[in-house]
Amino acid sequence: VKKVVIIGDKRFGKYFEESLVITSNKKLAHPVASHVDMNLCVIDKTVFLPKDSELEKIFCDYGYDVKFISEGLKEKYPFDVRLNCKAVGNTVVLNSKTVSKDILNFCENKGKTIIDTSQGYAACSTVALSETAFITSDKGVYNSLLKSGITPLLIKEGYIEIEEYDYGFIGG
Repeated sequence: VKKVVIIGDKRFGKYFEESLVITSNKKLAHPVASHVDMNLCVIDKTVFLPKDSELEKIFCDYGYDVKFISEGLKEKYPFDVRLNCKAVGNTVVLNSKTVSKDILNFCENKGKTIIDTSQGYAACSTVALSETAFITSDKGVYNSLLKSGITPLLIKEGYIEIEEYDYGFIGG
């Protein structure tokens, strides 16, 4: 699998040798419509996309196995977070009630260590440094990681702005 940095804002492309810019998804709320963690989920060499995504060919060209989730994306929570999970190595942080059942089943079938959290924006609110090193400002994610035997770094919430939202998340 060829490595590519996936970004939601073309201004950041100049910092990477090869980058793929996510276009705005009209089914999601405008402020997050081009956020990577709202538009796709990468686990190992598999990319999960919404059915209407135009990214299939691009990811196939990069050597990824592409799977489409059966649920559609919509603007309002919890229908906007079907792809929102954080996967690193064998560890996947997600909300089993809101993430796509296709992703959940895939993780279970692959024997992934699933850390279930009440936060639907699991990818948005988590920075994964490794399978055992996470940063979050979300106390629910923090507690879920602690229960799983991981000691994450809890940072103060706020200071990240997303237009039209009270605040943003560190991982988004």
